[in-house]
Amino acid sequence: MSEEVSVRGARNKAQEGDEAQEGDEAQEGDEVQEGDELQAPRSGWRWAYVQEPLAPRTLRMKRQALVFLVLVMASSYIFESSPANGIILCPFRLFTGIECAGCGMTRSWCALVDGDWDGAIAFNPFGPVLFGLAIFKSVFLSFEVFSRRRLHLPPWEKVRTVVLGSVAGAMMLFGMYRIYAFFALG
Repeated sequence: MSEEVSVRGARNKAQEGDEAQEGDEAQEGDEVQEGDELQAPRSGWRWAYVQEPLAPRTLRMKRQALVFLVLVMASSYIFESSPANGIILCPFRLFTGIECAGCGMTRSWCALVDGDWDGAIAFNPFGPVLFGLAIFKSVFLSFEVFSRRRLHLPPWEKVRTVVLGSVAGAMMLFGMYRIYAFFALG
């Protein structure tokens, strides 16, 4: 009889433990709020979540970056995208006469806002890619500046280094091709 009671007691404790774990699992997927900070989910996958408030200096830097991006993108509406502008903004091209990997980026962005995709790619093939990244970053910074909280995007954080490294590497190869083409093809 004492064996029977101890087996029942062990079963009851095991069932209580299972019920407690089920309760924990139901709460683990939810965001937990402690004080003023929203914490990341403990388990499960979220595409975005907001966490700690931004420090004043960080907030100021993010505001400056947002203003810069918006001004650069807005200036694309002002300027023309014709190749006959005659203005050379690139110091490398100004001194050597050779186009670098970034030459044509301004005209490419101007062509993009005019809806001329073929012209944008002709000016610089990386113009549309970098314009898309600039729009993404502007939206991201806008959210952080107006909410005053750090935004985490786990999918982007996982691939950010690969994407940005690939774009930078491809631009360097493109720049080397332009230099090669200048000397080899004249």
